[in-house]
Amino acid sequence: NVGATCGGRIAPEAATATEAFKVVAYPNPSSSEFTIETSAKGAINAKVYDMQGRLVENANSTQVGSSLAPGVYNVIVSQGANTKSVRVIKK
Repeated sequence: NVGATCGGRIAPEAATATEAFKVVAYPNPSSSEFTIETSAKGAINAKVYDMQGRLVENANSTQVGSSLAPGVYNVIVSQGANTKSVRVIKK
């Protein structure tokens, strides 16, 4: 019984563990611009790189890619201590 009580105390703490940082860019592919959505709150920075690794856009907004040429790009999204990469296709 004591073991079950300890297990009951541990479970709620495990449930409140920090969720993984998630980033979504939509619509993808897009012929205009991409909207960046994250699982965290706060200001974001989005850096868009072409396939040669050149920085082609640096934005502090959730809208990126409106001036990009058709192609495939990597978007590195930073928000606080979180960083995540997402690949987008511009039509």
